[in-house]
Amino acid sequence: MTTIYNLGNTQIDISERSIVIAGEIFSIEPKANTLLKLLMDNAHQVVSRDEILEHVFPGQVVSYSSINRLVAILRKVFNHDPATPEYIKTIAKVGYKLQVSVNPLSTTITTTEPLEQSKQEEPLAQLSIFSPLSKTKKWLIIAITFAIIVTSLVFTFLPKYYFSDQVSCAELPDWVLSGSNTIDYIGCLDKNVGRPAPSAYITNKISNPDGFTSLLQGGWLAEYRGKKIRLSIQIKANNVIDYAGLFLRADNSSSSESLAFINSGIAGDQIINSLEWTEKSLILDIPHATENLVYGVYLNGAGEIWLDNVEFEILGEAEPNIPSHPSNPSPTNLNFESTKNN
Repeated sequence: MTTIYNLGNTQIDISERSIVIAGEIFSIEPKANTLLKLLMDNAHQVVSRDEILEHVFPGQVVSYSSINRLVAILRKVFNHDPATPEYIKTIAKVGYKLQVSVNPLSTTITTTEPLEQSKQEEPLAQLSIFSPLSKTKKWLIIAITFAIIVTSLVFTFLPKYYFSDQVSCAELPDWVLSGSNTIDYIGCLDKNVGRPAPSAYITNKISNPDGFTSLLQGGWLAEYRGKKIRLSIQIKANNVIDYAGLFLRADNSSSSESLAFINSGIAGDQIINSLEWTEKSLILDIPHATENLVYGVYLNGAGEIWLDNVEFEILGEAEPNIPSHPSNPSPTNLNFESTKNN
């Protein structure tokens, strides 16, 4: 069954797994389609995240990041910026709202009703599916269907980085993956890309990973205690659907919470898709009680990020230098030079 709607000034044609806008077909996963229909049924009303979980993910235990991913897919289809939403508006800490009017235009239903009497009386040769022309069409349809299935399976089950031709992964010393989901991601040394090559690289292994992961390092530089410092990293990003950024954290072993923390989301400077190297930075006041600095790049959902030339800079003198904490090593391999000759 196919239904045609007017969403604001845009006419769309919705079937089970695709949306047609101005004649262009967008294939989307069923859950994104279910979310769109839910928002359309409640146009101009706020639909809470809990309502979405109950309607789109019935009986499943998933996080809100799964909703964020579906919204990102729909926004990409409608080609609008989340900062100035034309269709789907984010209601902070509550949910989402479709803020355009929805008007159904027509519905087409495919049926298998009996042939009309006049067609039933046509000669058998004209109706036979075994005529040469019908055989050709039949095998053509089978071949196309098979190709679509194989392509879908490839993009569903093969790791994302298999399709990045320029990437050559090798072991990445001193850096580790951490976060809510490290199984569906890979962090490695890309021997082919860098300023100069190689650089660190992080991406998802499967098409639609849940949660997030971070490529990070922890260590301590004594001269940063009691100082305002800047963390700078050269970044390239591609196909980031949800969000990504830098983070910097000051820890103390006696506290279960960070003494100080900042990331690109807080700073309002998330990583954007660009294959040009761009410097991203964060500024943080480091408390006197700090024993360990943790820093790196996080990726929520699908995408791929390269990073190189990690640098620290002291911006202000607040206290005299204090000897480093003996149990934590200093950061190493910040520009990945230690592996450039391997």
